Amino acid sequence: MKEDFFKVGYSTYLKKLPSKKEKWTSRILKKILAHKFIVMTLLIIFFCFLMNMWLIYRFMNILSTI
Repeated sequence: MKEDFFKVGYSTYLKKLPSKKEKWTSRILKKILAHKFIVMTLLIIFFCFLMNMWLIYRFMNILSTI
């Protein structure tokens, strides 16, 4: 009986490269992409809050100049 019955060999494609450590920015980006609806809702609320503060500030400036 032959030694190479199964014809199993070594392939360089099976060699795993050392994995790089995942950076914190890619982890945050993955979480944002996974929770798009929640992130967009929070951004809209934050933008509305900032716009409201800016409009109040502008209105108070108008009242103070009169």
